[in-house]
Order: sequence, then structure tokens, then C-alpha cells
Amino acid sequence: MIRCKILLLDHQLEKAQTYNDLKAGYGKDKIGNLKSLISAYYNKFGYDELVQITIGVIESHLQNPYSFKSDAIKFWFSDFVKIVSVNDEDKKGGIILCNSGEYTRIDALFDFFLQRHSCRSYSNELIMDEEIIQAIKYAQTAPSACNRQPVRAHYYSDQETIKKIVLAQKSDINWCLNAKGLFIITANKSYIRDYYERNQTMFDSGLFCMNLVLGLHNEGIGSCFKMAQKTNSIDKNTKKIASIPDYEDISVLILVGKYSKTPTVIAKSKRLSIDTVLSIH
Repeated sequence: MIRCKILLLDHQLEKAQTYNDLKAGYGKDKIGNLKSLISAYYNKFGYDELVQITIGVIESHLQNPYSFKSDAIKFWFSDFVKIVSVNDEDKKGGIILCNSGEYTRIDALFDFFLQRHSCRSYSNELIMDEEIIQAIKYAQTAPSACNRQPVRAHYYSDQETIKKIVLAQKSDINWCLNAKGLFIITANKSYIRDYYERNQTMFDSGLFCMNLVLGLHNEGIGSCFKMAQKTNSIDKNTKKIASIPDYEDISVLILVGKYSKTPTVIAKSKRLSIDTVLSIH
């Protein structure tokens, strides 16, 4: 998929500039490939956020004193920027300076993590779209392999649709049907290049989901994961009901709802000791 190839090259050229031992003329093949791909992409799909990201990446690459930058590449880039009429603030990709002294330790963060539990009982209060959008913004801060960002979130609030999806998944439906919303988290399979990366989408989905449920918790929304049933027939039927394209692989379901105003029973889910989990070598 052309988007995956462009994002991968964007990341490789960004990442190269973070090394302390840059060699003169680095990135020759990658900048040439990126030039061809982003030109083809723009001609087919037009101006969008991927073009914005890539323009920023190429600009930072050309500004680096060690990078490969032929006259042909520089002339092409100058013309391309004029064609797409991009403003400086829209050049999304590239590099930034990181100063560790600017980061502040948040002592209350651990207490916040401890507050979040899997919740299977919810109030009748409606979840606003703005709260869902904010939670997704938290989720998007999670890293992904080479910044390819294959994860997609499908959200459903219609109770009849939620019921159909839950039934299609052959799930324990009683507590699921109490939820006021449902996420199906997927990953675009075309963003993975080969057999050796076959598990990466699940890993990326896990990172995304953990930030998502913490973001939901911060918005006063309880959540509980529900394992996706992965038989071919169940998967196909779920995608049909949920309007999920075939090229997306379902990772997990998350049931959500506003926390109740009165105390509710939750599982302790006691964690194992540090000695069991951690081995310092």
C-alpha cells in the first residue's frame, strides 16, 4: 500500500537525523523513492495530511548538512511545495529538539493508573462524541512500529448495533449489553510488509488500547476489554455487521459506559509481585 510505503520512508528519514554518527550523503535511495511515491500519491489522492507530513520530512532532510540532496531533488521539492501551496505551519513531519530538563515528573500518575479497573457496570448517562474524540487523542500518543500507525478505532453507540455485534461474536452478552458504547479496534493489514512482521499489528493495537482506556478513564468513562473471536465465520460476520473493511484485522473489542454515581462491584485483579514479574540482569 502506497500510504504504508510513504509513512515508512518518512520515519526512516526522520529517524536517520537522530543518530550521532551521520555519514555524509545518507538517505540517497530513500529520498529518491519518497520523491517518486509522494508525487504519485498526490497526483492520485490530492493534498492531505500525509502530504503535509512528508513535506515536513523532506524539508528537514534537505536542511541537514549530512543528507543527500541533488540539485534535481531540490528543484523538484521547490516546485512541489508551490504546486500544493503548503504553509509553513502545515509541514507536519520532520524533527524537533528534545530537552529532558523540560519534562516534569507527575507524582500523581501512578495513583491515576491504580484508579483504573475493568468496569462491567455503567450508568445510563450518555457518552458525548467530544469525549470519545478526546480519548482517541490520548490513544494516538502511543508509539507504533516505524510510525506506520496501522490501528483504527470503530465506535458504536446505537444499542441495536452493539447487540448485533456482541451476538455475532458469540460473547457473554449480559454485561456487554449494559454498555453504552462499543469500540472495535482494528489494524490495517496492508501496513505490514512481510511474514516476519505478522504480529506487529497486534502489538501496536495493544499499545493504542492501553492509552485509550486510560484516556477514557480520564474522561469519566469506564471500560472493559472483550477478546475478539477469530474463527473465519465469526470474524467475517462481525465485519459485515460493523462495516469494517476486509483489509482491517480485528484486534479486540472494548465495551464502555459512564461510571455509576454509586459504588459498583469490580474484580480486584490483584497484580503479581514485582519479584515475579521483573528480572534485573
